[in-house]
Amino acid sequence: MPSKDSANKQLGHTIEFLSDVPQRLVVEISRKRLALREILNWQKETVLSFPKLIGEPVEIFIDNQIIAKGEVVVINDHYGVRISEITHPTNKSNQSRV
Repeated sequence: MPSKDSANKQLGHTIEFLSDVPQRLVVEISRKRLALREILNWQKETVLSFPKLIGEPVEIFIDNQIIAKGEVVVINDHYGVRISEITHPTNKSNQSRV
């Protein structure tokens, strides 16, 4: 039985052409459930607190699937994320974003 690579070569292409397809990347700091009445009470300069502690890893998603975890860093007055773990889609502990 031919391998997928040899099958792709026989067809004259590989999935390499997909490498330039733009992906929407989301870095999620934390989540919190709020009642609508709380949201309606927001005013300019309202501060929201979240259950996640400073230094806890943030999750990085592509297409609602967690692909990595990392820590928030500051780079020249901009936010960034230092990757600390790359997850694998078959790992059952990785959950999709809802």
